[in-house]
Amino acid sequence: MTFLRRIALVAAAPAALGWAKIHMDPAEIRLAGPGASQRFVVSSTAADGAESDVTAQCTVRSLRPEVVAVKGTAFEARQAGAAPVEIRCGGEKLAAVVDVMLGNAEVQVNFAGDILSILTTKGCNSSACHGSPAGQAGFKLSLYGSDPGADHRMIVDGHNGRRVDKAAPANSLLLRKPSFQAPHGGGHLLTRESDEYRTLLTWIEQGAAFGERGLRITRIDLLPRERILASVGDRQALVVVGRLSDGSTRDMTERVRFFVNDEAVLSPVKDAGV
Repeated sequence: MTFLRRIALVAAAPAALGWAKIHMDPAEIRLAGPGASQRFVVSSTAADGAESDVTAQCTVRSLRPEVVAVKGTAFEARQAGAAPVEIRCGGEKLAAVVDVMLGNAEVQVNFAGDILSILTTKGCNSSACHGSPAGQAGFKLSLYGSDPGADHRMIVDGHNGRRVDKAAPANSLLLRKPSFQAPHGGGHLLTRESDEYRTLLTWIEQGAAFGERGLRITRIDLLPRERILASVGDRQALVVVGRLSDGSTRDMTERVRFFVNDEAVLSPVKDAGV
């Protein structure tokens, strides 16, 4: 799934002192169950309409920490229920509610939405790696996941299925090579403690299926939707939210890869900001 948002860098006058209001993205958070988490960004709107990222300047507090805890710039679900949260930035105050559903935070892993996202984020299907016309070491993927069906066949069935071991998932080459448990020309891309590794492992444990089963992602939002950076050196944190078929939300910030048309003007940084 591909989507575009505009973030502009312009010469702008400094914002007027004092904030007219503050708001949080995402405005509505409905976590799937205990263990789920969601990053957030707090923005201020000055009297002249200019917006800026003020997350680091705010104090965020959960009024029901037994339901939802605040971990840095993310909410973490502890148990089912509704947790009011309070955000204070300077003299401004914002109230919100984070809902936690009575369910399991684990969502059925889907090939196109989850596995290809990891391969794209890690550069595995780029033109410099397995996405090149000739592939690498006999392993060829479509460029940036443009042909999910062909990619699934190559990963699961190609070369007598040696990349995916459904009987012993942790022994799969799909895991062993990028985690450098086996020699890998592409280098050390994953650790066994990473979310990406656990997602790949779970997918294989669930049968390495191609089609969607269970919950599915119905929409992806990139937040904030628009932002003007007033001067060189300004940064803006971005949050990517997946909307699931059961009405819950899912933090997908680290499951996407950010591209910028002109990195001489704007550059993505590792903490999902620009």
